[in-house]
Amino acid sequence: MSATRSTLNSLLKDFYLGPVVEQLNNEMLVLNMYEKMSVDWSGRQTIIPIHISRTASTAVMFKAESTAADPVALPTAGSQGYSNLTVVARYLYGTFRISGPAVASAKNGGKGAFIGWMEAEMDRLVTDVKNTADNKMINGGSVIGFITDSQNTKDHYFTGDYSKIIAGKNVSLANCFNPGTDSDGAVNNTTYLNNIVASAALDGAAPKNEGTGVITFAAAQDTTAVTYGGAARIAPVLVRANTDLVAFQNEPVGIMSNLFGNGGVVGTPDHFGIQVNGAARSGSLDAFVRVTQETPTAAGLDDLTVERIQQVLDEITVLSGEEPDVILCHPSLRANYVAVLSASLFATARGPATKGDAGFLDLSYGNIPIKFARHCPRGMMIFMNKKTWKLLQLQSGGFADLDGTTILRQAGHDAWEGFYRWYYNTVCTRPNANGLLVGINVWS
Repeated sequence: MSATRSTLNSLLKDFYLGPVVEQLNNEMLVLNMYEKMSVDWSGRQTIIPIHISRTASTAVMFKAESTAADPVALPTAGSQGYSNLTVVARYLYGTFRISGPAVASAKNGGKGAFIGWMEAEMDRLVTDVKNTADNKMINGGSVIGFITDSQNTKDHYFTGDYSKIIAGKNVSLANCFNPGTDSDGAVNNTTYLNNIVASAALDGAAPKNEGTGVITFAAAQDTTAVTYGGAARIAPVLVRANTDLVAFQNEPVGIMSNLFGNGGVVGTPDHFGIQVNGAARSGSLDAFVRVTQETPTAAGLDDLTVERIQQVLDEITVLSGEEPDVILCHPSLRANYVAVLSASLFATARGPATKGDAGFLDLSYGNIPIKFARHCPRGMMIFMNKKTWKLLQLQSGGFADLDGTTILRQAGHDAWEGFYRWYYNTVCTRPNANGLLVGINVWS
């Protein structure tokens, strides 16, 4: 009988082809962008003074020439309006633990293991922490997203963070009337931003369907078109967490919550201590949000257009005198923007055919770069003015080692453990220099 692979099986070695092949998406565009805007601080909190209003209208006016016979009083003095953004840190942690035998077995990569235990656990833990930070730099806080349709039903089209659309939880719904300004730059919209209209419960069985861009409520919610400025307008409905507020308040304030308030009390959202809803709010902090569709319809999603992009940019300029310098969106939106470009491009044939390339990776609008980040909500364009954003670090990210030891023996066990910590928050110092375009149909 001849020898076969079966009979020699106990003698054959397994051949392992290294190194370890990464299968996870570790792109962190937003984090990398914020790290260039970081500021270290110490103490109890960071105070950022801001200018929020001009002097009284009675302090600046035209007068007739003053004479001895007809003395004309000077205008009545007023005062500028100032306030403070009060920022405290949020605390992000990541922990690891490894047994003594595991340390002995994987001291370093090469002979006994593909990689050492420190690379396997500690280095990759840092990546996991930064992955969470990248997500929350956009989605952290109580603002979940926006309903973009105009209908009275249980199912609504939604643009935002689907991970926080949780079965059985309550959310508050608020009409986001876009701020309008007069020629002096004063906000003159007939109502106000984030007008709370309802508190609603999400369906306990089917609260979301990210594949179609829809969320479901336990009962019908009326988001039909509202009238302001003398006409029926599309007012995107802001969706804010009503429950689990403690968990969301432990998160850093992400882009959406920075622009539209991160209050822990229903009906009183604030921007780091300054009220941003209600008639008494500071209108100068109002950010701009627009829905892609042009007329109020039950179809809450629409195709991306150059006109809508330009309108958001123009309104931000009117509100703040500033212009965004980067546009963030989900990679799924690249195809939509390329389709917009295709309508205005043409090709000519000169000379022999050589090579054809129909795609685009490096995109921009009006020389404003468009960056694609995986943690951006689908169907949303974020218009950012980077100089108005800060990453405030009470303690930069790193493994805890105040006593000089990063890795600690676990009492009573043959194991070692440690933790990574990062104390920080993200703040927009000028929300009105930023804006959102929501309800872009990436599901068609």
